[in-house]
Amino acid sequence: MNLNMCAYSVDHLENGFISEVKFFNWNSYHNLHYWMENLYRFKGGKEKEFNQIPIELSKNDILNLEKTIEYKMLGTPWVNMSNDSYDEQTIKNDLKFTKCAMEYILNNKKIYYKSVDVF
Repeated sequence: MNLNMCAYSVDHLENGFISEVKFFNWNSYHNLHYWMENLYRFKGGKEKEFNQIPIELSKNDILNLEKTIEYKMLGTPWVNMSNDSYDEQTIKNDLKFTKCAMEYILNNKKIYYKSVDVF
């Protein structure tokens, strides 16, 4: 099983259409997915399985994620970020995502995270 994940922005256009722009993709990044699932549950999400459920990310969510990354706390109960698999390149890429997400938010765009399990 493969886990495809993405972040995208949504803009409601004046003509009534909705514009979605995918701006970040991950593949099988379970630490991030686990963090997003916990955020979903914290926000009141009730679905048993967190798959194909978009979750809106606020400015505070992105700031919290950024601090989590900087302090190397983006782990799961099974894998901790302090191990060798969470290297400087991964941290750099994660912070690139938070910066990009914040730019969309500051430009009054709503952003979402969604994952899809692929068999």
